[in-house]
Amino acid sequence: KDAFAAIRAMPFVSAVAFAASLGQNVVESALIAPVSAERATGFGPPGDLLTGSYLAPLFAAAPHNGPLAVRWPREVFLQGDAPGQHLPALIELAGRARILAYGPYLPLPEGRWLARAWLGFSPDVGKMPFILEADCGGLVSRGFFETARGGIFTLELEFQVADPMHPVELRLISQESTLEGQVALIEVALEEVR
Repeated sequence: KDAFAAIRAMPFVSAVAFAASLGQNVVESALIAPVSAERATGFGPPGDLLTGSYLAPLFAAAPHNGPLAVRWPREVFLQGDAPGQHLPALIELAGRARILAYGPYLPLPEGRWLARAWLGFSPDVGKMPFILEADCGGLVSRGFFETARGGIFTLELEFQVADPMHPVELRLISQESTLEGQVALIEVALEEVR
């Protein structure tokens, strides 16, 4: 897969800044067209993003019996260090082990789901353990992973939704304290497993 596919999904300004922090050069033509200042700064409401990446696929799949696929962009997640605040493009890892990102508290239809999280790590991260967790009410699924170097990676986690009225919460958790490093939760793509 194209390593810059994840960056294309980010706002233009954030994508360039994130790539630069990884020491990578980004050609403007490799990115999506520039977006509004509101979306580029990350301070705007995530409603526009949810309409196209979450609600539209749900409504389109309703009359069909095929598998459903939705996306949860970074802007719908909340930051662990400032509960209730939208997730910034880059999360500082320095500090204790903790929940780095959580949310978005959106419902999904009943069944098995595959979450594919696009994560970016700065070059100074080194070897560090993390957890990606899906909380679907009474059911919690956990995926453990460890970074070995900086870069953009995908992590897959399969989970079960038993109650379609219970909102799903994903959590990105660091397992050890560290003195440096940054991580970016770029987006989470969700696919119904049939």
